[in-house]
Amino acid sequence: MLVTLFVVISSFAQYPVVDFETAFANGWSSMIGQTVTFSNDFVYCDTWNNTIAPNRLRDPEEYGNEGTAAYNAAKAKNTNDSCHLEGYTIPWQTYRTGTIVRGLTATVVAANRLQAVNTPQLINTELPTVRPDLGNANVVICGANIENFFVDNPTDPEHLSVQKDKVAKALYSMNADIYALCEVEQGAPASQFLCDTLNALFGVSNLFAYTNGGSSLYQYSAGVTFIYRTDKIRKVGSYIYPYPNYQGMKWRMGIQCFEHITTTEKFNISMNHFWAKINHGDEDREANMSALISYLPVAANNDPDVLVLGDLNAYTMETSNQMLIQQKNYVDLLMKYAPDGYSHPYGCTVGYLDHAFCSPSMEGQVTMAVPYHLNVDFPKSKYGYAQGNNTMYHYSDHDPILVGLKLGGETPSEECTAINYSESFSTNLGEFERVSVDPSGSATWYWNSNYSCANVNGYNKGANEDYLISPAFDFTDQKSGTIGFEHAVGYGTQADWASQCKLLISDNYTDNVADATWTQLTIPVWGTSKNFDWKTNSIAIPAEFMHKSSIHFAFYYNVGATNAPSWEIKNFVVETVCEKGTTPIEKVVSTEPNAQKILRNGQIVIIRSGVEYTITGQRVY
Repeated sequence: MLVTLFVVISSFAQYPVVDFETAFANGWSSMIGQTVTFSNDFVYCDTWNNTIAPNRLRDPEEYGNEGTAAYNAAKAKNTNDSCHLEGYTIPWQTYRTGTIVRGLTATVVAANRLQAVNTPQLINTELPTVRPDLGNANVVICGANIENFFVDNPTDPEHLSVQKDKVAKALYSMNADIYALCEVEQGAPASQFLCDTLNALFGVSNLFAYTNGGSSLYQYSAGVTFIYRTDKIRKVGSYIYPYPNYQGMKWRMGIQCFEHITTTEKFNISMNHFWAKINHGDEDREANMSALISYLPVAANNDPDVLVLGDLNAYTMETSNQMLIQQKNYVDLLMKYAPDGYSHPYGCTVGYLDHAFCSPSMEGQVTMAVPYHLNVDFPKSKYGYAQGNNTMYHYSDHDPILVGLKLGGETPSEECTAINYSESFSTNLGEFERVSVDPSGSATWYWNSNYSCANVNGYNKGANEDYLISPAFDFTDQKSGTIGFEHAVGYGTQADWASQCKLLISDNYTDNVADATWTQLTIPVWGTSKNFDWKTNSIAIPAEFMHKSSIHFAFYYNVGATNAPSWEIKNFVVETVCEKGTTPIEKVVSTEPNAQKILRNGQIVIIRSGVEYTITGQRVY
């Protein structure tokens, strides 16, 4: 009996629980040899070396120039906090850097080395499905390094089509008015390819055009190009080369003035790809910045508003970047709007090598500047996890930077109110309406008191078709918006969930679901098991539903008599950006024998026989 009791107790032995920041504040020496359970989460920092840390490690030059007290303090903390995890390898093919590592128990075997004695919980970083919120911008600008982009690449044909597909999908997702791009290896043909591809994705001929200073000299050079949307933006004046006589840098730096057609506001964009840290010293990038600064007065002849973008190959506090702030009083927009962000990884650390600065006169017109994390959290193998991966993710080794501008002078005095609606389903179904269509089934949406959520479960209840319909939303004065919710699915067949459980939207629902026109909104994030794995979704509301007065959303459940899952919903939110007094702006962009395409409020609408459709084929009304 005593032996049995001893075995039971030892099998549930508890290790001391410590917080890393407290226990290792004075270094590792006092902890070596101990086995502990960490109360804090760790962050997965480096896929090659299986490195974790209590926080995301930023490059010391994000805090101070090399040799300064701020730099030295950041470097020392990074050194102390970096932990090589042994005995358990995080599956790097599945989990991206930034993944949360929770509940780790490990033996401290040496300085910066932890030997795992359990399998910790891993919480992967969420992939973005829509571009970041840029506020009330009416011009969106993307600055991006598209990593050695070729139209035809005889040295790497295996991955060429994959990268081309990824870049095109990523640019389409950003839906920018101007794309300032670098590492465009074949200037004119590559730029034209991207324009043609975007035109095809938007379904409009000649919607996008490019400028790069001329095509005859611009071949097989890691150069800069600007792609812009011709219905909203026009090119003004000549292309400016800060390095006009130096072929090695000439194509890597360019300045172009643009005009916003609706407001006639002008502004300059400077796109740059400074010398890399490999084979080039700080003095080379400082020379690049000196050349740029010397040409800013030339750009100001067109307009004093200047936006400087690009892969400057220097972290925030390095001298070359600070020259622009100290000598020209430019504003570091990423430090203003996204100081904790990053655009590039190196080893265990992240930081900004890609930047956005603006002249003082332009600061008041900027609504947001933010990185769009499509790339750098992935492993260092190119083009996603596997050959042929055709998603928009991991098209480059740098994340793009998005900048929003609000042009056109003062905001109209007539105010509007953005919508910020939420329904948690924590106590009941709130204002949501339940509609069951198939009379042969007995399932319906209900409030699940055990899990505080809305729930429908058709198991053993016949064939069911059920709607959970939101209250009406008035989007008359709303220019854009998102819908968010958490959901979990269990049972059934996982491959069938997306066809059985859908999110719908309608602009003409009154009291009969059959008479309404419903458009499906794709739910991007689903659980990975049948055990009710809660996942969060944030989905952009299509533009064709904005500026309309009665919009309903519905969670639609449609199952047969067998193979029925259980679907749970909570924390439903609708958030919008308002814009008072907006009237439709239309422009005919193409006419076909049986159809006409127009641009309305910046969105493509196709009209056939008096009926309007979106570019994806959904009927508008």
